[in-house]
Amino acid sequence: MKKVIIDILKRGLKELDVKRSEEEIERLIETPPSQEMGDYAFPCFSLAEELKDEPHLIALKLKAEIGNYPQTELDDIQTAGPYINFFLDRKDMARQVVWEAINFEEKYGRGEIGKKKKIVVEYSSPNIAKPFGIGHLRSTIIGNAIANLCEFQGFKVKRINYLGDWGTQFGKLAYGYKKFGKESALKKNPIKHLLEIYIKVNRSEKNEDPSREAFKKMEGGDKELLLLWRIFKDLSLEEFEKLYKRMGIKFDEYEGESDYKRKTKLVVKELESKGLLKKSEGALIVDLEKENLGVCIIQKSDGASTYAARDIAAAISRYKKYKFNKMIYEVGQEQKLHFKQVFKILELMGYGWAKDCIHIDHGLYLGKDKKKFATRKGKTIFMEDILDQTHKLAAKEIKKRFPKLEKREIEERAEKVAIASIFYGDLKNTRTNNIVFDLDRFVSFE
Repeated sequence: MKKVIIDILKRGLKELDVKRSEEEIERLIETPPSQEMGDYAFPCFSLAEELKDEPHLIALKLKAEIGNYPQTELDDIQTAGPYINFFLDRKDMARQVVWEAINFEEKYGRGEIGKKKKIVVEYSSPNIAKPFGIGHLRSTIIGNAIANLCEFQGFKVKRINYLGDWGTQFGKLAYGYKKFGKESALKKNPIKHLLEIYIKVNRSEKNEDPSREAFKKMEGGDKELLLLWRIFKDLSLEEFEKLYKRMGIKFDEYEGESDYKRKTKLVVKELESKGLLKKSEGALIVDLEKENLGVCIIQKSDGASTYAARDIAAAISRYKKYKFNKMIYEVGQEQKLHFKQVFKILELMGYGWAKDCIHIDHGLYLGKDKKKFATRKGKTIFMEDILDQTHKLAAKEIKKRFPKLEKREIEERAEKVAIASIFYGDLKNTRTNNIVFDLDRFVSFE
């Protein structure tokens, strides 16, 4: 439908001796805040300088030039100040939708707007050495849906799982394992044991300095600590893969922050050469106060790299590798400032593709006390438990409705219903809202 409106506008603009490409017109088309104002709107502000006239008068002239329009597709075209508002013929549109849905079946809605275009979607991104908790469920589900939608519209999609596998917390874990860890417990239930250690380390401030020192040694290449880190990572990936397989989630690439720890030195060097780096209290920063984005720390005072530096290095590396048209980060809303800083720094470094980097944020799952789940305090819900409980509830309901079904068939159906209800339970909500996690409501068959 948008294509019809673009064609109408292009013809009308031509009559006013204004040349605009279809892409330029599409960028200007807006969706009005309410249906009373139409389904699409075209603002005339950008034509004022060229046509030497007031935007509201240009809207009237353009409307006059448009003249007749396809009666079967549009119900009305109106002007409202500097805007031209387009109203769709909803009855005709409904007929078209039903006809296409019946005829195209599973291909209904498939498009080619992404033909010959590449999109990188980063999502899920759990932290290694911790159970896959509810904190990463929203990113996994929403990110997967975005990747599917892009693929359905013809884009070549690269799905990336960017693991949180580097940073001060791994200094805490390495130090904690040496202090509290047991090899037998690690072999028996690795993720549970590592979580217990992480919670213990966070209980006392006395563990802060030795943990930071341990991470500094890791960044310096300490073989013993890096061996521990590698064991923790391999055990975690094994657990994550089981869950992803169960949920039907696939990735093209697994990356980790650790993959870019060495490349942060190149980022520091480049920022320095471009006059963007400053020293502040021993740390290296990029001052973004003029952009109203505060200060972004690139290197800590002890020489350790930061999450921002690693993200900058990752973005540069990905563009070189994929030459993407868009790169989407599906990450929680608490990282809004972080991504604004990263994108602005990339722009200041002279990377024109920085404008094609997009942060799609989501709200958090909260406990019944409406507070955030926190792994370091031992307050979280594990994804494995959610899947198992949902499966159990689904199986109970299926058995009640179909008592003659074989056990194997009940189990197969229950697993499909469980996964579908978890996905739908998330996607039916407004993406940016926080949600109180309530398993009974989540799996309600009504």
